[in-house]
Amino acid sequence: MPRFPKNLLIIILILCNLQAFAQEKGCFKETGIGKLELTTDIDFSEYYIFFLGEFHGVYGVPEIKLSLIKYLNKTYGIRDVFIEAGLGAAWLYNQYLATGDTTLMYNPSILYGDKLPNKLMWQNLFEYNKTLKDKIRIHGMDFERIEFLKVLKILKPKYHTPPTELDSIITYMDTVNIGSKPQLHSDVFKTQNEIYEHLRTSFSTHENTFKEFYGANFKTVKSILTNKDTYNNFAIRDKTMFENVTEQTKEEGITKYIIFSGLNHGKSAYSIHRSLCYRLGKKRHNKIANISMICQNCYDWQARPTLLPYRAQYTYVKDSTTLSQLYKTHFSAGCKYTLLPSTITDNESINSNSNFILLMKDQPEY
Repeated sequence: MPRFPKNLLIIILILCNLQAFAQEKGCFKETGIGKLELTTDIDFSEYYIFFLGEFHGVYGVPEIKLSLIKYLNKTYGIRDVFIEAGLGAAWLYNQYLATGDTTLMYNPSILYGDKLPNKLMWQNLFEYNKTLKDKIRIHGMDFERIEFLKVLKILKPKYHTPPTELDSIITYMDTVNIGSKPQLHSDVFKTQNEIYEHLRTSFSTHENTFKEFYGANFKTVKSILTNKDTYNNFAIRDKTMFENVTEQTKEEGITKYIIFSGLNHGKSAYSIHRSLCYRLGKKRHNKIANISMICQNCYDWQARPTLLPYRAQYTYVKDSTTLSQLYKTHFSAGCKYTLLPSTITDNESINSNSNFILLMKDQPEY
C-alpha cells in the first residue's frame, strides 16, 4: 500500500480547517419588503448572554435587533431582552407587545421608539410575539427618562381619591409637562431628572401611602422610583446597569438573555470604567457572545466630517485603511450585514473587545 505523503496530509488538514472556518459566519439577508432574516453556521448554544454593541441612531440597527431577537428565540428559545433604557420604558414596551396599543408608545415617545425604523421594529416584534406561547419580555437596566412619569399616571387608580399626603405630588404629576418627543440634549435630561428626583423623594418619604394608593400596581411603581439614578454619574452607569441586570435575572430566574446597548458599554477588555459587558463576563458561567458593530467608513473623519463627535468613543478601529481592507476581504456578497468571528482579523483592538463583529455598510442616521 503506497505511503501517504506527510506534507500532503498536513496541507489537506489545513485546507479542511480553513473551509470549516470559512463557513463560520452569519448573513443578514433581505427576504422581502421590510423583512430581514439572519442565517448562520455559528454555534451559539454554549453562550448565556448575547450582547449587541450598537450605534444608537444608525438606520439599520432596529432591523438587525429584530432579526437577532427572532433568530435567537426560534433557535434557542431566548425571550428576555435588556435595553439601555429605564424600567418605565420597559414596562411601556411590554404593555405594547401585549396589547398593540400604540398610545403607549407616544406622548411622550419612548426612547428608541419614535423614528420610523424603530416603529417598524416594534410593530413587527408585536406581530411576531402574537405567535409565541412564551412571549418576548423587555427589561430596562438604565436610569429613568421622562416616560417613567407616563407609567405612574397610567397606573393611578381611576376612582380612588389620593390620600392627603399625596395630594400635592399627584397634582404635580398631572400638571407637569412631559413633552411629546424625546429630547436628548443635556438641558432637557437635567429637567427630566429633576422631575424624577422630586417624585423619588416623595416616594421615600411616603412609601406606605404610595403602597396604599397604587395597590396591585405598587410593585411596578416602587421598582421605577427606587431605580438606580445614574443621570449625574455617567462614569458608573456600567456598574449600575450591571447591578440591574444581575438583580432582574436572579429574581426572575433568567439564565439566557439578549442585551442591546451602546458599543461603548460592550467592551470586553478591561478599561478604567469597567464596561457592562466586562462586568458580566467576570461572573461565573456567563459566557458572552459579544457582537460589535463596525461601519465601513464611520471613523474616516476627513471623508465624513458631518458625523457627530461622540461617535469617536464607540470605535474599536480608528484606522479607515484597516476597515476598508476588512470589508474588501470579508463582507459577504448577497448579505445586507455580515456576522463573523472577530478572529478573522488580527486587529488587537477588535479581538480584545469582542468575539464577534457585525459588518455594516455606512448608512445615514435617521
